[in-house]
Amino acid sequence: MALDKLAPNDFESGLESGFVAPKIAYPIAMTQRIRTFSGAPWEQMVGYCRAVRVGQHVAVSGTAPVSDNGTTFAPGDPYRQARRCLDLIETALSEVDATMTDVIRTRMFVTDISLWKEFGRAHAERFADFPPATSMIEVSQLIDSEMLIEIEVDAICTGSPGTITMERDDRTRI
Repeated sequence: MALDKLAPNDFESGLESGFVAPKIAYPIAMTQRIRTFSGAPWEQMVGYCRAVRVGQHVAVSGTAPVSDNGTTFAPGDPYRQARRCLDLIETALSEVDATMTDVIRTRMFVTDISLWKEFGRAHAERFADFPPATSMIEVSQLIDSEMLIEIEVDAICTGSPGTITMERDDRTRI
């Protein structure tokens, strides 16, 4: 859409410098960075976001099995914790215009490798039709001792670039 074709009400005031941005969706360019945040307290304390997209590439931070109220989801249940991590990852991907089918690599950090079948079952259910490269790595501990798994993913969006609408008060930014 050409800027000279926009009506005056298609614009909103931007920064105090007088910048005026059109209220339209912008195509995702190779150099744009789009970040999304989950709102977890660790994000601000550690200085990270849930996911970041640059062009077609998406990186999702290590995602732990956190329930909606901020506690550990399903303590002691490796399968349900892995599924919860994957649900949260799917949400983060959707917020940057990506899907689980775009995932090319997963890394599962687990506190007890002997539970690999349960972690693997959840992973296989989610990725059966489009399996990514993966690693399962045993670690001594996660941020909460009740957490058994944390998963991070990388994705490459193979379709044509989507669009993200820029809203000043939205947590997802261009």
